[in-house]
Amino acid sequence: MLLANVRAMIYRGQNNRHWSMEFVSEGCFELTGYEANELLDESVMKFVSLIHPEDREFVWNEIQARVAMGEPYEVTYRIVDRSGQTKWVWDQGRGIFSARNELLGLEGFIIEVTRRQLAEESARRRLVFDRSTGLTNSAMFMDRLSFAVAFARRNGQPCAVFAVRVADFEKVMGRFGTEYADRVLVELGRRLETIQSDLNCATLLDKQDFAIMLTGFSASALAWCECECAEQVAALMPDNSTAAFDILAEGLRDIVGRPLRVEGHEFCATAQVGWALAQGEFSGALDMLDSALAAGEAAGTGRAPGTPNQQGQADDEAG
Repeated sequence: MLLANVRAMIYRGQNNRHWSMEFVSEGCFELTGYEANELLDESVMKFVSLIHPEDREFVWNEIQARVAMGEPYEVTYRIVDRSGQTKWVWDQGRGIFSARNELLGLEGFIIEVTRRQLAEESARRRLVFDRSTGLTNSAMFMDRLSFAVAFARRNGQPCAVFAVRVADFEKVMGRFGTEYADRVLVELGRRLETIQSDLNCATLLDKQDFAIMLTGFSASALAWCECECAEQVAALMPDNSTAAFDILAEGLRDIVGRPLRVEGHEFCATAQVGWALAQGEFSGALDMLDSALAAGEAAGTGRAPGTPNQQGQADDEAG
């Protein structure tokens, strides 16, 4: 009954390099795309062929080490199902021994843990990223943004959030791999770290989106911009927020777009940048951030305005 609610299978088989199966439960179809009779017939499919090529030796060594000591084994690895989809599985089993302590085979169960594994990997990568760049972690960023939005609405202080999406990042990952893409993000994160101060902060939202919160608009707080631009923005605030924020959006796009060299390859990123103002009609910080992302997506990699109602709101303030 329990296994009916998850992608999992029970198995019994031989301890050989092919992992020859003698019994597999019906759950094997949901997990692998193969019927039980297909997995039992090695002329159709050897179970070892389901295991990701990079993980096969690891799985063999781990199980052999545990079985040799007479201990149960637990192994997490990847399989490639019939459709070509890669899945993470958790395999827990034990050796079957005769009365003379002869190894007769293996029995256990395999359950899909793709979602858990990807979440753990994402958390690990984010921890490495935060430590490597010095950016604010996403949870703290949202806390600071929520407080800043509430404070801005009560006191009329300017507060804006900018969303920066690295364009075509999926293509970078596909061409050069995840590790290279992570290196690119780290280098971009280090650039955006220069924005941070007591009043302003930045974070990585996900694999290609950064967010920047600005509540300080003096020339010194905007020192990350070109000197002339920082002074121009400081002079425009708060009476002409729209023009000021468009200048800052351009500055962010320039920061991201400067060429960088990673592992011998020069990479020039393009960015979609949008902004939103705290005084807009938002239910909260998350809604404000979503609006900034939508504004950047609508603008593409060209000039990046705020959301339509933000333009009107800022212009009203100027009037």
